Amino acid sequence: MTSPTISRQKRIYQLREMLETLERVTPAGRYSVAETIVRTLRGEALDPDIQFRPSQRQTVVRSLDDLEHQMSQGVPEPDAFDRKAQILIDVFAVV
Repeated sequence: MTSPTISRQKRIYQLREMLETLERVTPAGRYSVAETIVRTLRGEALDPDIQFRPSQRQTVVRSLDDLEHQMSQGVPEPDAFDRKAQILIDVFAVV
């Protein structure tokens, strides 16, 4: 779940900052940052205070599945990972 002490806007800002670091870190660092991003996004998706429209819920589930699949393949490729993570961040920023 999400951290009750940090606002959603702050978490969204932190996620965007982490995405910016993906291309600048080593492969091991990239995996670690990507893992943190996926864990944070999953927490946002499970937040009971978020009311998704059906189309948003489908996008969230599909995008999280894609990110988790990329993680299972090893170190994610920054561009592909960034695109999917950005979709989720944008959804969470507007709900």
